[in-house]
Amino acid sequence: MESNGCCSARSSPRESPAQGLMVAKRPGADLSTHRFTGNKPPFVFLSIFIKGGCASPLLMGEKNMNHRAGLRVSIIVISLVVTGTAMAESGSYESVGSFAPNYTKLEFPGQLITGGALQGAAQIVRSTGGLFAEGSNALFECIVFAKKSDAGMDLESPCIMTDTSGDKLFYVSKRKAGDMSTGGEGRQEYMGGTGKFAGITGGCSYTTDYVSSNRAITHQKCHWQKP
Repeated sequence: MESNGCCSARSSPRESPAQGLMVAKRPGADLSTHRFTGNKPPFVFLSIFIKGGCASPLLMGEKNMNHRAGLRVSIIVISLVVTGTAMAESGSYESVGSFAPNYTKLEFPGQLITGGALQGAAQIVRSTGGLFAEGSNALFECIVFAKKSDAGMDLESPCIMTDTSGDKLFYVSKRKAGDMSTGGEGRQEYMGGTGKFAGITGGCSYTTDYVSSNRAITHQKCHWQKP
């Protein structure tokens, strides 16, 4: 073996370069019966650290446990952090849409119940992160169930948005403000998706404005993440 000038050359136990971790069997250890002699464990774990620009093995739990000289950075931890950061995606977007509702309304004692479906289209007007392309269009459809009483508004609506590639985004809209005649503000939570939307989390704040009994405008401000 060769010396790199700052680390002395010595025979080393079996090493996994990808992990930066070495495991050596102690003398006297019987691995087949999981027994060992003496008062030391059957393995010595060595972790590679950077010390003064030089990679050197330090025996964990031995005399070098208290080694304090130089900068110590675990290669394993760094690789995990870098990998996780590189894989994560996030962004935001705004969209404007229009939809046509097909509702049935029932007058119950003390409350107005509304149920039905809606279909519409939306366009992404601003976007960061690349997942939702600015200027792209999508169709959406929802099943709506809402109750309006003196206690307030209670709307829940599962929806599916389908983009021009056929990929689907699932989300649930909830609204506690306004009514089913003029509209109001609410929240949407992503429930996953297909294709490019698989694994997505996040959601939107949204506003709905009914311009007539059979036409409404909606505006969304959304934030998303993908693992």
